Amino acid sequence: MFVVKTPLIGLVDHVNTYVMKANDEDIVIDAGPDLFLSIMALRKNMKKLNVRLDRSLFIATHAHRDHIGATQKLAATSKVYIGYNELRKLASDEGQAREVLAFAVENGFPKHLAKGIIRLMLEVRLKDSLELVPLRDGDVLELGHYKLKCVETPGHTHGHVCLYDQDKRVLFSGDHVLRDITPNISSWSYEEDSLSAYLLSLKRLRDLDPIIVLPGHGRPLKDLKKRVQELVNHHEERLLEIIEILKVRSGDAYWISSKVKWKTQHPSWRYTSILYKWLAFGETLAHLNFLAKLGVVDRKVVKGKTIYQIVDVDATEVVKKVVASLFFSTP
Repeated sequence: MFVVKTPLIGLVDHVNTYVMKANDEDIVIDAGPDLFLSIMALRKNMKKLNVRLDRSLFIATHAHRDHIGATQKLAATSKVYIGYNELRKLASDEGQAREVLAFAVENGFPKHLAKGIIRLMLEVRLKDSLELVPLRDGDVLELGHYKLKCVETPGHTHGHVCLYDQDKRVLFSGDHVLRDITPNISSWSYEEDSLSAYLLSLKRLRDLDPIIVLPGHGRPLKDLKKRVQELVNHHEERLLEIIEILKVRSGDAYWISSKVKWKTQHPSWRYTSILYKWLAFGETLAHLNFLAKLGVVDRKVVKGKTIYQIVDVDATEVVKKVVASLFFSTP
């Protein structure tokens, strides 16, 4: 097995593309984006590895551009495996850009900034000509001496999947578990509870016992259970931080996101990039939706804007108990 660091332009500098040599066809996991720079680099690396892309099988852990974009150009004659629920979500996303724009503006994001970034950030639209094969939870792909079991892990996207080779004890985690950064968990409607989905997905990985985890970005990791606990702690701390912000005053999601302590390239929210603001805003909404679902935060509309306010003085204890029960209760 080989890992190719396919270059990106953005907040992370590469996506990890995993290549496995099988019998009649090679396996490519997360081919990368549809950028000229990325595709040329991938072709060059595949040639070095003696991999013929026209005879390869492609797997995408999810449908973000930086993971599946390149398959639009590289997989014209190949099968592309992707999560069943990811395909269902993509099929129902016609007109999503307009809906997300309205939702973002209602929650305080400046309209003139949202218009320019919204289509870039939404999942890629896959060509009808691609031979898409849906992966359901528990499906096993037997490819040469690899047996890759699909584990549904929604949260980062609606239909994100991880792939686990139980015999080799190798987990391909996509963007579900990363070593160096925390995956972005966003919500783009009031009904979407991405954070609950993500925490429950982390819980699903507890019984796996990989000797190595191969993520979509950054370095591999060995202690999955430790990293999972760190991710759970991170989101609990973020929930508690938002509660403390709302104890000071009510506000819209964009204002709240400006008060959260993010690890940005610039210490001032004013000079933070639009892309980072968008990701931070989406993540703030995911945490606010979680708190609203618990009943410790309420929403009200004031002059066309959604305002969030604390309604439970014991909100901190409620969050701690719910996160603990959500994650540590018996599956």
